[in-house]
Amino acid sequence: MRPASWCASLAVLFLSLSSPSLVLARHARSTDPPLRTSAWSEVVSRDRPEDEMGAAPHLNASAVATTVVLNSSKFDSGATCVANGWTTVDLTTQTGDWWHVDVFADAPWGGTSTPAGITFSPIQGGRSMWMAAVPPTGPVNTVLCGYAALPGYGNGWNQSFCSKACLATSSGPTPDLDVAFKLKFDTEPTYDGTVLEYTTDCTGNTGWTEIDGGWSGAGTATVAASYPVGPGPVKIRLHFTSDTSWSNQDGLYVGFGVAVDSLTWESTSTEGFEAEPVGSHSSPDWQSCNTPGFGNYLALFKRTTGANYEDQCLQNLGCYWAAI
Repeated sequence: MRPASWCASLAVLFLSLSSPSLVLARHARSTDPPLRTSAWSEVVSRDRPEDEMGAAPHLNASAVATTVVLNSSKFDSGATCVANGWTTVDLTTQTGDWWHVDVFADAPWGGTSTPAGITFSPIQGGRSMWMAAVPPTGPVNTVLCGYAALPGYGNGWNQSFCSKACLATSSGPTPDLDVAFKLKFDTEPTYDGTVLEYTTDCTGNTGWTEIDGGWSGAGTATVAASYPVGPGPVKIRLHFTSDTSWSNQDGLYVGFGVAVDSLTWESTSTEGFEAEPVGSHSSPDWQSCNTPGFGNYLALFKRTTGANYEDQCLQNLGCYWAAI
């Protein structure tokens, strides 16, 4: 699908750190067939018996006129290291905080519902907390530049909406966690969706355990339930995840995302988000709480900085990229 007309094409060359392990290139598996590079590289003389005996075949040289050098960078410039236009990015960091209060009234997208029939409107009242990206109305947002269809959600999203407080669960023979809310959702069935989770980690953002959910595909849900999680204290969150394809980003699935309203738990007041400003990521008892990325540790180093190779027999006197 062609990208939306409001955004120009953007091409970026970058080195990426997607995990503690640095990956600079993808190598073909041993079972992969050889990639065809060009016609000249496979011209082999058939009257040479040594080729059939396993010797390397003779490859004709490429004509200079057919060779185009797109980029050549040694990253050295005198006594300094120069990036030569390359940049780094931590792909474990979310591209944005997409939970926000919305009135769904000033819609620049010109539509009223998704193909699945989920309307772009609050769940109830005039506002809801919505997890989705909308087309920018001002300067072009480079993050959303390649999205095929907005509003909606993207590939590889990992978005959370959490309670601010850590509360004890209700008393009784079996301490239960009482939660209620209304949900509207439209995501790729099975692969993208929302769950309800809790944790006893009151100071961090770890140890989350799923207690309800599987809200995927297109539909609505009204939850008013008690969950046997122990005495607590605990925090809760709505946790949305999407895989690496089929979303509004690539246009293979055009969805609404997910919205929540009438949200309460234990002793907190029911939150309808009616008093919160449009675009807000929080309310008195709730806030977006996305897990931070691993960190961007990829940088240019040179021998004089002390970043030597572990192999004492190998020395690089120039500049090189490393994740340290």
